[in-house]
Amino acid sequence: MSNELRVWVDQRIVGKIHNGVFTKLAYESKHMLRSPKAWCFDVGSIDNYLDEFHTLKIKTLDTDSTYTVDKNVFLQFRGELDRGFGKQYFLTLNHWESETEQETKDKIDGVSPKQIAMDI
Repeated sequence: MSNELRVWVDQRIVGKIHNGVFTKLAYESKHMLRSPKAWCFDVGSIDNYLDEFHTLKIKTLDTDSTYTVDKNVFLQFRGELDRGFGKQYFLTLNHWESETEQETKDKIDGVSPKQIAMDI
């Protein structure tokens, strides 16, 4: 049995929730808010699924980065805007934890970037 839920907004899928993690795919160069530097979510994608997740995650397709934040941090520090794409919540980058795909692999392999630098 799959524990996955598709997140719909205006008849389109904007993400999925799996084991309490709301994951959204995005292109950092195209979708990251530039001023202020932030990630956005459609208001409906948060409000309509609030009881279904505990963590928000954005996986970038162009930079292989992952941005993660606890739902309570998001709710406490979010802002709201509408720049022509409907109402969105945004959260500035200083609240997100970010990691590249390589950093994730290094953690799994038990190797830290500092260890690699010391070995050189």
